Amino acid sequence: MDIKKTILKTFNTPETHPTAEELYQRVKADHEVSADEFLRVLDELKKEKQIYTVASSDNKDHFGKEKGPHYHFICQSCGKVYDFQIDEGTHDMVEAYINSKVHSFGRVDKINMSVQGICNHCKKGE
Repeated sequence: MDIKKTILKTFNTPETHPTAEELYQRVKADHEVSADEFLRVLDELKKEKQIYTVASSDNKDHFGKEKGPHYHFICQSCGKVYDFQIDEGTHDMVEAYINSKVHSFGRVDKINMSVQGICNHCKKGE
């Protein structure tokens, strides 16, 4: 299996948004790969729009696999990123509302929204 396939396979787990370091450790388990080569492949996947980055509260980029409209919950304590979806009608309303607000100065090509709070795992430790 090549490096790209190994990286993309990582995202088959639901709600997985690993950091570059976490991805690199997973890839190194299956391949002899330098950090430079790994980062080059990661950059290729981003340019091909197969993966994207999510800025998190832990000041690290977390990666996700493109899978259509969805939103992110970012834990302010641990930085973990969770995916969630809203029903199609609600998404259409959000999209229309945002378009109505920005139409005078631009065109929306993609909506990337996130909310922040404390995840249940971190809440248990409070």
